[in-house]
Parts: sequence; structure tokens; C-alpha cells
Amino acid sequence: MLTVHVWGPMVTLKHRLAGHASISVGSAYISWWPETGVFNTSPYRIRTLQMDIEAEAKRSPENTVISGLNEKAILDWWCGFGLQCGGQSAQGPMLPYDLAKQNCSTVAAMALRAGGGDAYAGGWWVKNNLVWTPRDVGRYARAINDGLRAKATGKK
Repeated sequence: MLTVHVWGPMVTLKHRLAGHASISVGSAYISWWPETGVFNTSPYRIRTLQMDIEAEAKRSPENTVISGLNEKAILDWWCGFGLQCGGQSAQGPMLPYDLAKQNCSTVAAMALRAGGGDAYAGGWWVKNNLVWTPRDVGRYARAINDGLRAKATGKK
């Protein structure tokens, strides 16, 4: 079982937040957050859910629990992506964070796809993946759940 965490955008007098998407898989936490700026910058090597809650103005995320994806494939993908492997921080160069090309939502969607999400989402992502947003990840997670439920009940 994994949990997709989504924070929507928030604009107030105090905050201007684009939102965030991350995934908890067992003890692993997949979060792609830029250290500085939003274009071609380094992401943090290790984030925690609590760090993301703090950074999102202490807002709790909208959570979608998914049971039925290949979690080992997701963890293997995350290990190969270069941040964490077996709970340890990876060494060496990392891919950059880029708001338009490789943001938190893109990375969360890639993780779900690595776990087989496309097989259950009914092609939803095909028309919605130019620039991923946190809300897109939430919709993708719900589409995966709908597909998993349909498979479990024998409906298409």
C-alpha cells in the first residue's frame, strides 16, 4: 500500500505556494523539492513528509491510498533515480529539478507509472502530461484507484 500526498496551490497575503506532490511507500518517501529556485536546480536528497507539511504553510495534504501497484518496482525506480536506496542517501550527481520539465508532480507521476499505474488509469495521463501539476497527480492517483476497483469487481 502506498499513499499519494497532494497539496494544491495557495495564494494569500503571506504565502504564494504552487503546491506539491509526493508519495509514501513503506518507509520510503518520494519527494522532489528544489533547494533554490525552480529551473535547473538541485533537489534536496532527502525530504520527509513533515518537512513538506512545514514548507506548505503547515497544511496537511490530500491523501490517496493505493493498494495494488508494484511497490517494489516503484522503490527500484526511486533507487535508480538517485536519491534514496534502501533508506540510505544516494551518492553522486542527481538529475535537476525543473518546474516545467521535472517537477515534484512529474516525479510522483513517474513513480506511479513505474509501479504500473498506466494499466489502471484508462489512458488518463496521455492527454494530461504536458506539464504535471500536483492536482494532476491527485487525479491520476484517483484514476488508478478507479481502475484497480474495476479490475477487482470484474468491471471495465
